[in-house]
Amino acid sequence: MKQFKVVFTGLSNAGKTSILKVLDKQFHRLANMVPTKGVERSLSTILGFPVTKWDLGGQEQYRQEYLSPKSKALLEADLLVFVVDIQDWNIYDKAIEFYKRVLERLKENNENPYILICFHKADPEIYENYKKNINDLIKLFDEASKGLDYKFFITSIYNRRSIIEAFSYGLAQFLPKKKSMDYILKNFITDAQQSGEKVSGVMLWDQNAYFLNMVFSDNKTENASLTASMGILDIIESFEAAGSFQSLSMEVNNEYQFLTKKIGKLYTIIVGKGLDLDNVWRIYNKYYLDNLEEIIEKKLD
Repeated sequence: MKQFKVVFTGLSNAGKTSILKVLDKQFHRLANMVPTKGVERSLSTILGFPVTKWDLGGQEQYRQEYLSPKSKALLEADLLVFVVDIQDWNIYDKAIEFYKRVLERLKENNENPYILICFHKADPEIYENYKKNINDLIKLFDEASKGLDYKFFITSIYNRRSIIEAFSYGLAQFLPKKKSMDYILKNFITDAQQSGEKVSGVMLWDQNAYFLNMVFSDNKTENASLTASMGILDIIESFEAAGSFQSLSMEVNNEYQFLTKKIGKLYTIIVGKGLDLDNVWRIYNKYYLDNLEEIIEKKLD
């Protein structure tokens, strides 16, 4: 089975390692981190696939090594995550210059991984002070990235959702099975609506809290669901830590209902308004859940 490779790179102190610690739920290690020396690798299993995360130390000596013809650190990646520290405006020019050199290295080897550009350390209490900086950085990186597949994200370790959303989006660009899952979830929403239920979204999580898939019928539902998702995730993890979690139903602002159920290692959140929760779950469980589980568990070479 193919082993997928995700590379985290950027200048020193950009926050690459802190992002990885949040993804791996190693919050206790955030306070005592030291600069990464060279390359550190960690392995996750996502949707049944092995995903190796490469954390590339950002000091000058290591950056030069990655860019050298002998180094494979930046190569053969399925996803490249470039992290920029928005709080240190003195390094903006250096960051964009290193980014361009990374792209040159990829181009020399005819490689075109999907790229996530994370404007990091956009902590909630200082975000407003850096909005102009972020807009300026977006213009610079947008210009440098023309012709490539990329997306910008604004992230902070104090906004866990921002990191999970970014990484989950990146995973969705290369992991197999996504199209099949999209098809099933869209059919479920259509089927539920035809039965009279106002279902407008479905979200799937795995046991690592990665979004495996998200399908929404409109942008308003998507925004409301993503806002609610971290609170739901916190509740799930609290119950799991105490013993076990099976299901949760909640309503937000007398508008959206969220039905969350755990089957095996898969968490499903069904979103809608004025739902008959038993009926909605019956439709999902009877016609769609088995197909999703079969896709997720299916071994691909």
